[in-house]
Amino acid sequence: MTKIATRHDNIVPYGGIFYAMNEFKRTGLDKLVDGRLNVRCANYGYQYSDIMLALFSIYLCGGDHIEDITTILNKYLSTAPGARIPSSDTIARGLKELVEVVFLRTDTFYLRASSCADRRQMYEQCKEWRHTTVNGQDMDVASFEFTDFLSGWHLRLVVQR
Repeated sequence: MTKIATRHDNIVPYGGIFYAMNEFKRTGLDKLVDGRLNVRCANYGYQYSDIMLALFSIYLCGGDHIEDITTILNKYLSTAPGARIPSSDTIARGLKELVEVVFLRTDTFYLRASSCADRRQMYEQCKEWRHTTVNGQDMDVASFEFTDFLSGWHLRLVVQR
């Protein structure tokens, strides 16, 4: 019996990520995103689909922060055929633009903010937690002013514990 070995020059430590990136494009999700949200930059730069694919890649590769795309993942992800990997700064700007677009197009807007060390102390010092039940699960919630961006829009950050 003959053994056949296939060799790939661009093997990366994140198994399957190239497949996931290809599926994002093959299924037309990139065209759907850019079609619904309009083109971000007509002649240069990154589209919203590039930014969303980068976010998916960060998540699928086990990243914790947007900065992981620049500091760890870019050298591997950029070896994918046809890869367009934006920097963490571009992703942050694109996310802000996406929030604005979605906020303006919907009646109810929710933005999920993950926990971070900067806010943890603020949450721990809060005395105004309110007990509630959401989808049959008991929890305490508190609301904080959210001014990280879009400060003129008077957004609130709701935290559960």
